[in-house]
Amino acid sequence: MTYTPAEVKDLAPVRDAAVLRARQQPDLRDVFLCHAWDDRRGAAKELCDLLEAEGVSAWFSEKDILLGQPFMRQDRRAGRC
Repeated sequence: MTYTPAEVKDLAPVRDAAVLRARQQPDLRDVFLCHAWDDRRGAAKELCDLLEAEGVSAWFSEKDILLGQPFMRQDRRAGRC
């Protein structure tokens, strides 16, 4: 996708606001990766790896919830449920 110079100018405040918000809340991610339990070590992990290789930060239960932590509490803390 490409943007015209006018579109880039129009989008600058949106980008600046997103950058400022990210600096204020460093644990924010670009995407929340929701997946079936059976996919957590296969397709979902592959997708997460591909996203991160492209510079997209992803909240992914397999790496963001430590062993012994209640899943639902962490999911709600991430602002998803």
